[in-house]
Amino acid sequence: MIFMDDHETRTQIVKNAIYEMHQQQKFQLIEAPIQVDSKLYQTIQCADWLCAIYGKIAFYDVEPDSKPDYELFKRYFGNRIAQAQKRSNVRNSFPRPRKPTEEALNKLVDKFQK
Repeated sequence: MIFMDDHETRTQIVKNAIYEMHQQQKFQLIEAPIQVDSKLYQTIQCADWLCAIYGKIAFYDVEPDSKPDYELFKRYFGNRIAQAQKRSNVRNSFPRPRKPTEEALNKLVDKFQK
């Protein structure tokens, strides 16, 4: 299930998700995204904060020169997250993310402009 905080394009997101759920040969959702108000659900607010921190740490790991200010998140939360997270064997077997090549980006653009 996908829980979604209030978003200005939520109607379109839910419509697209429902449409995609019923397409053949595509990753299918079992349930459309559910909108919840983070002001009413502390767990959703906490998830928002954690996702923001994870995202900034991951971005910094891949492109540190692009956002040098994100080093702060790595410094203060990186070790705590590493100690608390559970890692599967599958995740450990993947290489660390790298900056995409120009060719890889062009392939993605071509794929999604069709």
